[in-house]
Parts: sequence; structure tokens; C-alpha cells
Amino acid sequence: MRLLIVDSDERSNQTLIQLLKDAGHEPLLCGSVAEASAILQADHVGACVIDCQVPGFNWAALVREFRDRHPGQAVVLTHTFWSQADRQAAWEAGSNALLTKPYAIDDLLKQLS
Repeated sequence: MRLLIVDSDERSNQTLIQLLKDAGHEPLLCGSVAEASAILQADHVGACVIDCQVPGFNWAALVREFRDRHPGQAVVLTHTFWSQADRQAAWEAGSNALLTKPYAIDDLLKQLS
């Protein structure tokens, strides 16, 4: 499955990308909202994994854009600390799952299936 990955942490991204490839997925890594939006407009992706801590990033707007373009597909949000307000905003935006970093790859793969 083609996966849109939005995360600016280059160090952890290399490991994540390799693990997703090993699991049979085709990850498309973006480090910015503009890059993610361009991919959403040009390509079909089966699911989206978004780090809510990307600087200068309105993740809720990106979740809504993904939902508009790919209804019914999984949206997984990640964060190192989920406040109650962030959790509420994530559910209202349309996410399927919230994962706290660091998370196990098996937990992510379970949410994507």
C-alpha cells in the first residue's frame, strides 16, 4: 500500500521507511505540509501517517484534506505527548488512531491494516 508519511525527524524516518518497505508498503515521505498536499493532489495513497509535531504545520487541515480526497482510508497521527485538547482535535479532524512516540512498528502496521 502507498503510504503518505509526514514527519520532519530525519533520523527516525530512515528506520520507519525501511520497516514499512520490509512490511510490503510503499512509503512516500514528506517533511512539510506543502509537499504532502502536492502528493495528495497528484497521487493516490492508501493511508496517511502524520507527526503532529512538524514545525509550522496545521495537521488538522491536512487530515481533513486527506479525508476529502481519500474517504475511508486510514489516518494515523503520532505525537510524543497527547494533551486532551490534541486528542479531541485529532478525533474531530477524522483520524483513525493516535500513537504516542516512540511506538512499536507492529502497532502502526495494525492501524494501517
